[in-house]
Amino acid sequence: MEIMKFFMTKDEDLYDKTIEDVFDDEVFNSTFWLYWRTMFAFENWHSALEMKLISRDLSITFPDFRISAP
Repeated sequence: MEIMKFFMTKDEDLYDKTIEDVFDDEVFNSTFWLYWRTMFAFENWHSALEMKLISRDLSITFPDFRISAP
């Protein structure tokens, strides 16, 4: 749920936020975050806006892109 809220957040509200400011330990301990940081070399201190924009680009480029549970 937290991830969906993040994707719905206005870009302006993420200008000065890090990923750590937006998510809690539940996300950082998830398979989603493991895949995300492995594929895109993101760290918790990276820009939240950059993460949102990259994921938006991915959803447009790869509409069938899914991350399933192992």
